[in-house]
Amino acid sequence: MAMFGTKKEKEVPVVKAAPVAVPEEPAVPETPAVKKPRTLIGPGIKFIGNIEASEDIEINGRVEGNINSGNTITVTEEGSIRGDVAAQNYILEGVCEGNAKVKDFCKIGHKGSFTGELFASTLVTEDGSAFEGRLHLKPAKAAPAFEFTAPKAEETETPVPAEDLL
Repeated sequence: MAMFGTKKEKEVPVVKAAPVAVPEEPAVPETPAVKKPRTLIGPGIKFIGNIEASEDIEINGRVEGNINSGNTITVTEEGSIRGDVAAQNYILEGVCEGNAKVKDFCKIGHKGSFTGELFASTLVTEDGSAFEGRLHLKPAKAAPAFEFTAPKAEETETPVPAEDLL
């Protein structure tokens, strides 16, 4: 006699489930990236006059006049400025002849050329860049206000020849 019952356990049939179709989520159109407004001066443009802007400015052409922006001014390799610049940030890949007052960051790229007096809290220059003039590096909180004033005749200094500095 067997100790355990001789009853066979029932075999449970394996039922295969039919694949369930998962409904696709409705396509949500991508929202375009919000672009920051900017002023663009194209490569074929020569602008004569002063520019005041609160947005970024990109210069691919030529500007003869002063530029004031509360944001970033970028001068591309094809661009040039003959005048004074005031900006939060300044990226110079082209040519600038004039003074610049930059509250935060200033970069002169490898093909950039600056001639004048530059006030900035940070200056980055790449190999091949050109700088001729006077540089004032001060912390951002001590950076001068965005006002251009011509120096009085008695305030101008006589430049010291480079050979006298050595």
